[in-house]
Amino acid sequence: MSNVTGLRCIHCEKVYSAEAAEYFCPACGYGDGILDVLYDYEAAGKQLSRATLGANADRSIWRYLPLLPVENHRILPHLQVGWTPLYEVSPLAASLGVAQFGEE
Repeated sequence: MSNVTGLRCIHCEKVYSAEAAEYFCPACGYGDGILDVLYDYEAAGKQLSRATLGANADRSIWRYLPLLPVENHRILPHLQVGWTPLYEVSPLAASLGVAQFGEE
């Protein structure tokens, strides 16, 4: 979470430190108080670039760890999260009348 600068409520726009609020704005409550994560993009850009992503063989959401609000890296799940492959299913595409990969 070194690149997270805070959390901002999308309803009242109050800003909290990353440690001060959990999951929702304390002032607006669970329904309205969704929190957006605020980042130091300049610092994150030093850790995450096209070159570093290209060289990273990890094909999961954890390749973007510098941008994720995760404090304890030891609790990350061991199963792959994200990067679900897409499979071409020609008979299904034909029956639905949708274009296949590379077709317009």
